[in-house]
Amino acid sequence: MLDDAQLDANASKPVDVAATMAILNDAEDELPIEAIRTVQRHPQLFIPHLTAAIRDATAAVRDGEPPSGFAHEFALILLTEFRAKEALPAIIEAITLPGDGPYELFGDLITEDVPTTLAVLAGDQLDLLDELICDRSLDEFVRWSVVNAVSMLARGGMITREEAAERLNRICRAAIDTQDHDLAMPLISNLCDLGVPASRELALEAFDKLDFDEDFDTRESIEREFDDAAQGDLSSFEGIRLPEPRETVEYMSKWAMFTEPDVDDDELLDDPDWRDVYYDDDDDAGYDDEIEDDYYIPQPIHAPPKVGRNETCPCGSGKKYKKCCGRPGGEGLRLNP
Repeated sequence: MLDDAQLDANASKPVDVAATMAILNDAEDELPIEAIRTVQRHPQLFIPHLTAAIRDATAAVRDGEPPSGFAHEFALILLTEFRAKEALPAIIEAITLPGDGPYELFGDLITEDVPTTLAVLAGDQLDLLDELICDRSLDEFVRWSVVNAVSMLARGGMITREEAAERLNRICRAAIDTQDHDLAMPLISNLCDLGVPASRELALEAFDKLDFDEDFDTRESIEREFDDAAQGDLSSFEGIRLPEPRETVEYMSKWAMFTEPDVDDDELLDDPDWRDVYYDDDDDAGYDDEIEDDYYIPQPIHAPPKVGRNETCPCGSGKKYKKCCGRPGGEGLRLNP
């Protein structure tokens, strides 16, 4: 948010709400900083319009149309920054769309930003969060994001670690009993991060009975995380993101869509550095000089080595893999390294 001096200096300027919202909606390659600052100077004026942008985009997707523009994405970040709890029903309506609807609206904001939004706006509605987690009609990663929001609340001190674990334990028991496999990874991962002893056997039971992805974790590593927590090592818990809204300009200025220049496909094909990254390009194996210049034959992309969730992330962030690219969505999708 802007400081008081900045707010006072701009408070008397006339505001064209429709024009400002249009700028947000049409933004694509350049971050509309002045429009965002205008919204930040007049949060109460803009909260209804930001909420309406999410509702309109949700209605479009429900009707089978893609959302027109980007105002709803800016709205999610700004409404979270403003702690606008009155916008929560519209956000819930959006993320509970059937099928791929939530992704058509928000893409990887579902995993990167929705947990914070829910922790900030619904932190006093734990029963609502429980209902969302247990709703098997919802997308798997939407449910994962809600589980993350519960852990965030514990990290921020809104509830205790024990309270968060108790809620997730109840959900985990129900998931085991009903064979709700989609909840295996988010529940086990978050119970390990919370590190409450009462969750240990339940997390191991879920690992055994819910077809947990052993490429992501092992039984031994789960036990090790609970052992570490029992010995006072709460680094996994402390690595949970705090439920604090981001300042929109500072945060969104790091998004790849606003920092990486557009590159023409033909330029990429002529760039040997790009080919070295994406193709097995020994002796120009992906190209044939005998055929047209714009025709190429992709070669297999080498799969990256498997990384344990407690190992250092190979992206170079210095974080554990589970706290970086190993999370659903992974930071690398939206933020530059």
